[in-house]
Amino acid sequence: MTTPGQSYAPAALRHRISRGPGSLVLVALILAGCAPVVSTPTSVPTAWVPIPLNPASTPGTPTASPIPITPLPTLEPIAPISESDWVRGPAEAPITLLLYSDFDCSTCANLAAVLSDLLAMHPDDIRLVFRDFPLLTIREKASLAAQAAASAGEQGRFWEMHDLLFARYDEWAELTPEQFTSWLGRNATGSGIQAAQLLDDLRARRFEPVVAEAYNRAVASGIPGTPFLFFNDDLFLLPQTIEYLEASVRLEMLNKRQSASPPPMTLDPDTDYYARLRLNVGEVIIDLFEDSAPQAVNSFVSLAESGWYDDTPAFRVVRGQYVELGDPSGTGFGSPGFAYGLEVSPALAFDRPGIVGVATDDPSTNGSRFFVSLTALPMYDGARTVLGQVVSGLDLFDALLARDPLTDLLIEPQAVILDVIIEAR
Repeated sequence: MTTPGQSYAPAALRHRISRGPGSLVLVALILAGCAPVVSTPTSVPTAWVPIPLNPASTPGTPTASPIPITPLPTLEPIAPISESDWVRGPAEAPITLLLYSDFDCSTCANLAAVLSDLLAMHPDDIRLVFRDFPLLTIREKASLAAQAAASAGEQGRFWEMHDLLFARYDEWAELTPEQFTSWLGRNATGSGIQAAQLLDDLRARRFEPVVAEAYNRAVASGIPGTPFLFFNDDLFLLPQTIEYLEASVRLEMLNKRQSASPPPMTLDPDTDYYARLRLNVGEVIIDLFEDSAPQAVNSFVSLAESGWYDDTPAFRVVRGQYVELGDPSGTGFGSPGFAYGLEVSPALAFDRPGIVGVATDDPSTNGSRFFVSLTALPMYDGARTVLGQVVSGLDLFDALLARDPLTDLLIEPQAVILDVIIEAR
């Protein structure tokens, strides 16, 4: 059974690896089984290496030339983002995705579609930085595709070529280099690209040195394969799906609302506190147990009055067991930034439906998430703070369908807390 507040998604959703050359050596080993890798700098040849990128080439078509690979005894830092990078999204966006990608890569094409959807969902929040890392030694059209993108970029049409290559990857993936060149000539115009200039550039190998330089820079920085993604300076180790990326975006955006310390104690010792949860499906009233859990109730009241719980979903529903709420991100990992300890009373237990507990990963991480029992949950006695008791509206939670916060992240939740009204009686 899933535990309320249990972090069952990969820990990288909460802890990311910082960007830097030292970390990439370890990451290369981690990713070796899931991404094509290139040679690390310690094994890079010290001379020009002839790489037959287009083995079926015939006279008159763009072919490979030897690629100079610079010997580098140590890894270089990843270059800071600059005007030379291809960027999509506002410069002031709070989230930057730095992507090393290869146009001749089906996984990269799939990720491009995911990132397109993500940027459409957050047009003001995300800046995507694309760095070409054509895997020249293992993909025969990597150089040609990268040269085409560079040529289009000079025309001011890089992203049009980016979208064309990735969105229609299945059309050209199995073509020979000669057929692919013809495909580019036929389809570039529809994206606003001057096809004649593009083909001239490819025949002259005009951007081949640019492609070789991009390859060398990525190898020098220890990038082990493609696609390789950084999320605000941290390596993104989770599956590169829309659900995990969206969860990471939401958690990052939640940072702006977090506080480093719990609120000061403001409860009136002579007052009985109730919380009225106004949901889109009805109203739930909770009697808060300020006597047995003063810190938890004080935190809940403060968060409610600050609007923390407004427009937040019932993000996890385990039918017949419990409903979990209180995370504005809807991921099940959101917190108010601060945490406080467990408050346990021997007189209180999760012995019936309607008991409200504080969700926690361990006894010291009580925060804003809370759950409502739909049956007796004796395994949580003494292990979770009892926050209160539902006095009306429990049937609204009983009626909810099962929901997993990450699997169903992009599905409209059935129940949403519109706001919480604190009543003193």
